[in-house]
Amino acid sequence: MLFYNSINNLSFLALFYVGIISGVLYEISVFACKITKNSIILRNLLDVFVVFCSGIMFIFGINIVALGNFRVYLALAFVLGVVIERTSIGFLVAKVCNFVYNKSIKFHSFIRRKYFDTRKTKNNS
Repeated sequence: MLFYNSINNLSFLALFYVGIISGVLYEISVFACKITKNSIILRNLLDVFVVFCSGIMFIFGINIVALGNFRVYLALAFVLGVVIERTSIGFLVAKVCNFVYNKSIKFHSFIRRKYFDTRKTKNNS
């Protein structure tokens, strides 16, 4: 019983971090929907996929960290991790995704203009 309280604290933190990872996974799915111009079918499929993956991570987290003993504070830690990620880290993840998206679009248009532009007239004489 000496380390009982520290194990509770560590399990709380572990499920909190699993919740943060689930929130980041959701942010990435929102970014994928943005890339595909908010396709309803893809958005629904990604939502189902994210919920399924988050549920699996939660169940594995409970089984590994708490040895299969479900405790309410672990569920609250998971939900708290998702909420904190959405309110704080989510903005950073969204900015990084938008930055990468904008740079890749600019690079793609640069390559297309430079090498595949058909408006250039070539002298065939």
